[in-house]
Amino acid sequence: MPITLAELALRVGATLDGDGAVAVSHVATLESAGPGAIVFLANRKYRELLAATRASAVIVTPAGARPGRARAMAAL
Repeated sequence: MPITLAELALRVGATLDGDGAVAVSHVATLESAGPGAIVFLANRKYRELLAATRASAVIVTPAGARPGRARAMAAL
């Protein structure tokens, strides 16, 4: 079931940077993600993959919150 980033951020207590109306429906890896996917970036060594990911959103730590090519970012 799709959920908007605004609703997801509200439910988990995250700070949203981006379009809260974007809907995500599944979790994926940075490399395999497509539209509707949300991914998690925990290790800085994978940051370069942000430029190529097709994910709709990326969850990052507050220290790692910088715009990539994802349509929106949720920073926990």
